[in-house]
Amino acid sequence: IRNHLIIYRLLEDAKDVFAGHLPVEYTTRVHGKANVQAVFEVTDKNKASVSVAGLRVTNGNLFKAKSIGEKPLSCFYRVLRNGDVVEGSDKLKSSSLRRVK
Repeated sequence: IRNHLIIYRLLEDAKDVFAGHLPVEYTTRVHGKANVQAVFEVTDKNKASVSVAGLRVTNGNLFKAKSIGEKPLSCFYRVLRNGDVVEGSDKLKSSSLRRVK
């Protein structure tokens, strides 16, 4: 049992207690847009062929990962062709981001 004299402290305390019991809600947020300039086939450490896309950012920023507090969040990329999502491209991740001047 917790005693509270001020109502907003009661509400803050209740939010803190019940926040751990709520399900996680994922949202989609667009941080930037880029155009694919070229696609390259390279080999990784395991001698497997990997496709690498060269992009030019047209609007906003691209992130490898973001963090909220101590918890890192993965950033996913979606490939659109003529306004339609390319099949299988809705969960693409970036392994590295580099800037070429």
